[in-house]
Amino acid sequence: MITFLGLDFMFDSNDKLFFIEANSDPGLMRFFKKKYKNCKPLELLINKTKEYPEKKIINVVSKYLDKKSKNTKYVHNFLSKKLDDNKYEYYTIDTVNEKNLQTAYEHIMKNKKYIVYTPYIQLKEKLARHTEIPVINPYSISNICINKSFLYQSLHQSKYYNIPKTFSFNDLNDAYEFMKDNQYDEYIIKPNKGYGGKKIFFIKKIKDLDKIKLEGDNWLIQEKIHQNLRKKRYWDCRTYTLQGKYIAGLMRVSRQPVVNISQKGKVEAIPDEYINILKKASEEVVKNIIETASKN
Repeated sequence: MITFLGLDFMFDSNDKLFFIEANSDPGLMRFFKKKYKNCKPLELLINKTKEYPEKKIINVVSKYLDKKSKNTKYVHNFLSKKLDDNKYEYYTIDTVNEKNLQTAYEHIMKNKKYIVYTPYIQLKEKLARHTEIPVINPYSISNICINKSFLYQSLHQSKYYNIPKTFSFNDLNDAYEFMKDNQYDEYIIKPNKGYGGKKIFFIKKIKDLDKIKLEGDNWLIQEKIHQNLRKKRYWDCRTYTLQGKYIAGLMRVSRQPVVNISQKGKVEAIPDEYINILKKASEEVVKNIIETASKN
């Protein structure tokens, strides 16, 4: 099993570290290269795949991502330059649906020579029973990361990081009850399976819930962490781990409380004084994720 995760952390105004989420399709690669003049996370991932000398990486993405996602393009260009055709294959599907994912699955299963790199958990689920085919962040890992509620439940109390008080709900009446029972200055509401800093709401009072229109079900309400500011800017950290070990990190900064590159954030180096605690916290988070995955 190859685990290659991106983890997001935030320091509060008292310098307490909070874990926010895990990403089984870690992005920001081109920003890492821009900041450090290298892409250490992908370099180390390639080195790890060399432990399977008879196999080649197959990168399965949709044509939409190929055209629209700058991170997808960067990863493909990086891998294609570092690896020859015997070690790398780029496989695109028209749209993400059952038929196309099944076709991709059948292609992979023809000769079982691949190491699969894909963001699609449906394809990973199809491959889950084929242990002879290495998957980068297999279904057992990705299924935990994509479900924030399940992820938080998988983590143990830690001396290295904290977890925001969180409640999963489908009905706003349940969110009302959470706010009555847990008094905070401010709350965050976000999708349980959201990404990219999208559909995030900040509220302060119970009556503010009436102003929110939630589409679909399975949402989270959390205490809002009062972020540590640097030079009057909000910031958080993205760390990268490979096989449970911290390998690199970035700091994201923004004038807005939702610190996300897709939401006009910028990238800087993590200050030296924070690296050691982030390393310890990252490795403990991944250890808990792997332990939970092994039980399911």
